[in-house]
Amino acid sequence: MADSLESKHQEEADSLLLQVFQMAITHQITDSVLLADIYHRQGKYFDRHQKYKDALLSFDKSISIKINISVPDSALIAQSYNYKGIAYMRLYYFDSALICFNQVLELLSEETKFKRDLYDVNLNIGITHAITGNYDKAYSYFQKAYNILQTSDIVKDSLLVAGFYLNYGLMATSVGKTNEAIEYYAISEEYYKNIRSERYITIAAINTNKGMNAYYNYDFPKAKLFTSNALDIYIENLDFETGVPRTLYNLGSFSIRTGNYSEALLYSKQGLSYSPDNDLRLLLTLNLARSYKLLDQPDEANTHYRQTLQLLKLENISKTRATKVYEQYAEFLFYSNQPDSGYLYLQKSLKESRRLYGPLSNQNAQLITTIGDYFLDNKEQPDSALLYYRKAITLWNNSDSLQLDNYNKTLKSKAFAGEARSLAALAKKTGQLPHLLQSEKAFGKVLDQMLSLSLTLSTENKLVLGDMLKPLYQQAIGVEYLLFKKTGDIAYLHKAFKFAESAKSAALLASVNTQYALKTADLPDKVFNFENQIKNEMATLQRILAAEKEKKTPDERKIPYYNHRLLGLMNRYDSLIHQIEIEYPKYYELKYNSGVAGVQEITDHLNMNEVFIEYELTDTTLYRILLGPSGTRFDATRVDSNFFDALTRLISLKNTHIEVENRQRYSQFKQDAHLVYNLLLGNAGLETNDHRITIVPDGLLGYLPFEILIESNPPATTSGEIDYCNLPYVIIHHPISYAPSGTLKYNPFFSKKDQNGINNMLAFAPLYQGKSKPGKVEEGARSNQSHDFGSLPYAKKEAVEVSALMNGKAITDSLATKETFKRIAGKYGLLHLAMHTHINDTLPMMSKLVFYDEKNDSLSPYLNIYEIYGLSLNAKQVTLSACNTGSGKFKKGEGIMSLARGFLFAGVPSIVMTLWEVQDENGALLMNNYYQFLKDGLPKDVALQQAKISVLKHANMAKSHPFFWSSYVLMGDTTPIVNNQKNYALWIGGLIIIGIILFYSFRKQTHD
Repeated sequence: MADSLESKHQEEADSLLLQVFQMAITHQITDSVLLADIYHRQGKYFDRHQKYKDALLSFDKSISIKINISVPDSALIAQSYNYKGIAYMRLYYFDSALICFNQVLELLSEETKFKRDLYDVNLNIGITHAITGNYDKAYSYFQKAYNILQTSDIVKDSLLVAGFYLNYGLMATSVGKTNEAIEYYAISEEYYKNIRSERYITIAAINTNKGMNAYYNYDFPKAKLFTSNALDIYIENLDFETGVPRTLYNLGSFSIRTGNYSEALLYSKQGLSYSPDNDLRLLLTLNLARSYKLLDQPDEANTHYRQTLQLLKLENISKTRATKVYEQYAEFLFYSNQPDSGYLYLQKSLKESRRLYGPLSNQNAQLITTIGDYFLDNKEQPDSALLYYRKAITLWNNSDSLQLDNYNKTLKSKAFAGEARSLAALAKKTGQLPHLLQSEKAFGKVLDQMLSLSLTLSTENKLVLGDMLKPLYQQAIGVEYLLFKKTGDIAYLHKAFKFAESAKSAALLASVNTQYALKTADLPDKVFNFENQIKNEMATLQRILAAEKEKKTPDERKIPYYNHRLLGLMNRYDSLIHQIEIEYPKYYELKYNSGVAGVQEITDHLNMNEVFIEYELTDTTLYRILLGPSGTRFDATRVDSNFFDALTRLISLKNTHIEVENRQRYSQFKQDAHLVYNLLLGNAGLETNDHRITIVPDGLLGYLPFEILIESNPPATTSGEIDYCNLPYVIIHHPISYAPSGTLKYNPFFSKKDQNGINNMLAFAPLYQGKSKPGKVEEGARSNQSHDFGSLPYAKKEAVEVSALMNGKAITDSLATKETFKRIAGKYGLLHLAMHTHINDTLPMMSKLVFYDEKNDSLSPYLNIYEIYGLSLNAKQVTLSACNTGSGKFKKGEGIMSLARGFLFAGVPSIVMTLWEVQDENGALLMNNYYQFLKDGLPKDVALQQAKISVLKHANMAKSHPFFWSSYVLMGDTTPIVNNQKNYALWIGGLIIIGIILFYSFRKQTHD
């Protein structure tokens, strides 16, 4: 009776089993077969209720009785050994578990009629080997279980088959076969849906595994969606003991990996609120500790790390946890400037890892790499570090894993990067060229490996990888510079330039390549339109989901539905792209083109009066590569706190309060602007000509308008007046434009824009009905600090005037809606947007332009960056005359995550944007001047230069401050909007005359 109920009505079955156990004690049963069976079922009962040691005692009693029966039944003995092994697994006694499972194999022959038992034990051995890191052995046992499943009647047991494919998927992920794993999970999920329901609890486990699969492949958005779906199912099934807190742990881990540490704290605390078991409590506490460390809260981090060390001593803690805890605590000790203590914990972690996984595991390779980091970065012993890195490389190369997932590929690359870094340090220490050459070769190898990995990732996931790649590229550039300096060989300059290009905007470049491939690979209209349709649906759903989450009281019923829909669309999109890659080889070739522009390719695009300067900025060194009519130049300058302090003060011009401006601030500005000029543009041969300059900035330089730098620091006048108007700014002699990289500036994706084609303009200036908040300088400044967007009194005037000047169309007030813009923007060659923005530094893709709120809701006015990605624009220029459109969060290897990125992705070659809030009256005047100069035939960079000079020339003392005229910058293509060479020649002549007048004015002022 109890046996028949056991699978369907567990509580009732357990109640009956307890009665049976009591009867066995009361009546002192002597029937050996019956008593052995009772003890066996008692062991299973204890196992279900997590009383694993009691379970072991019951299984031992059952086995002892079964062995001593006159005619022992091998199959029955094997069953008890199998469950005994499972109990050992639960206690993390994996060696003992394997002994029990192997005993089962000895008792059961291959020809046994008990195929189910043989299947079970092979599966359990596979799982045990997987847990202990012996993935190849594990995979072979899974294959045996699979073969038994396919050749016996047990394949008719749908639940058994569903469970097998779930475990098989886990196993495939463990050996790096992620594509196979996806197939197995899909089969398992379909079985469970058909047998149970779409919200059956095991489907939550499948979604959890899919999430981990995506995580290991660096597909973080999908990982989060799968795991969120799992969380919803666990909550529906009231699995608050294990399912919910474990899923919250996974979500916290994903948040840590993607840099959202505050969110990770919330997930971890929420998980702990469910009072999970000791093992899960340890994991959640460890996530808390890591998050606090990454948020730079060392006291809180230390408290929680110490808690995890105490939790290791409790019962029912996985034996695999110690190595993880010791490793992460070691990292914290390094962070806390306790490197020697950290080294001791690394050794403890390695000892545990060797005990659990054997001497040749990937886990050991990872830890040995970290020990190499200790000797290189903390002890400054590159020779010792090199030994550890090479030992780790040997382990990775001899790894018995059939295929590494992306996560392990990055870990492997860290060992190769360590080898390259230690060889560079040895070269610096010994001065020997061979070490430097070996380092260059090693850097080239590891960067090629990481580039191959990067090509397989989506845009958002490339951003995560960029955090790791950026310092490697910078170190490689340093090695090329030393080789160039030692040998004079120009080939090292060319290699350094390619590294510098690869280190910038990699994700944006890959996205642009994908768009270029879609539009030039001769895809049928049906396929192209379908791709665009799915992409737009995803963008819309992401916007709706984001808006729901931003509400004060989100609808918890809607969010799971939106997540599920978005996940389905993402899967459909991935399938479509995979099909396109197979059927249209040209698309594949263009999309996965990993090449970047070289020195010669950039030089070929430059006119005789153009200079191209690319920077790489590390904590200690500024690298500069200059390409121009006089040749190439590659130099490196040490930078210290004086430079960074000056740079920070210049960037902070956006916070200027003109009413508190004084002589001291003026003197400080001159000093800073000249100091930074000397380091960035000094000794570049720019002082004696009027070259047009293209800047490819790096790091903090991306926030700096180079136009405000001054070529000399004039002495204070005798009257001590503040005179921003007559300083020798770079802008006086040099038109300046910017580019995310040379490869992007001259990418063929943008060359399709007909520069002599339509010049019709569309200008937008929405009506805002919120209360205007005071700006930094005056009321009416375009502020992005509040969702209560105030009016912009000069925006409408600006839009109307510039559109009239360019014979265009202005859409203003309540007509300036997002839907109108999306519907008609593709018909115009010039776009001008005078409006508010909302910058989201935590989630840059959620930064947005703010249109008129026609529906008075949280969705209608906002155009997010990711929506701009999906627009089909034909504009040759977009002017973002709004606050902070050129600012945003800086991402290593990618640059500033500004609104401008979205328009570049949409195919716009030129973007005029602002680095800080623009005071409307000055902004409107500057824009009017800019378009007039464009209409006269000037190149865009020259037109913007002349517009700024004009504003500066006519400004009073207060308005001549750089705050009022330097915020607007030009990114990308600089060719004229109107092809009028005659007018351009006249303006060049006028520019020279103005330069001469200003020069002699400055000379006279200095002399006086």
